[in-house]
Amino acid sequence: DTIGSWPEQQRARRRGEAIHYILSLGDRLPEGGTEHNALDSLVDAGVARYACHSEKDLLRDSVKGIFANPSLAVFFTHKPGDTVLREQEITDDTGLTHKADRIVITGETVHVIEFKTGKVRHKAHGDQIALYGSLVKLLYPDKKVFTHLAYLDTGETVSS
Repeated sequence: DTIGSWPEQQRARRRGEAIHYILSLGDRLPEGGTEHNALDSLVDAGVARYACHSEKDLLRDSVKGIFANPSLAVFFTHKPGDTVLREQEITDDTGLTHKADRIVITGETVHVIEFKTGKVRHKAHGDQIALYGSLVKLLYPDKKVFTHLAYLDTGETVSS
């Protein structure tokens, strides 16, 4: 997003980084849903890491909203035996390293999830998740690979 003043852009960037970090801390929804102390612990960790103490309530509300939205919460509700990889690095054939926000491996499928903050969609988001999907398919040729762009601020997902 290129809207707002430089400080607003920096604050939005830090908020996005903090939310990504918070979401990377757990495999599943916190026990007891969104009201449990586990949610506060996750948010506190993000606030501490990104020094955004004045944004704590906004971050908590954002994360709570993500977990309460069925189209987003599905990425945090897995079956026993599923494997969840967070902030997973994937190297392409040229040696470049890419980092997928979340990969969920089940018996027959692999779900590659990329989280986006902000309200603006970019063509690059689709290109990015398509690349991640093709790289993961090389790693798991016998599984069906699905890709998901999760727009956290709007609650929308784009899946293929």
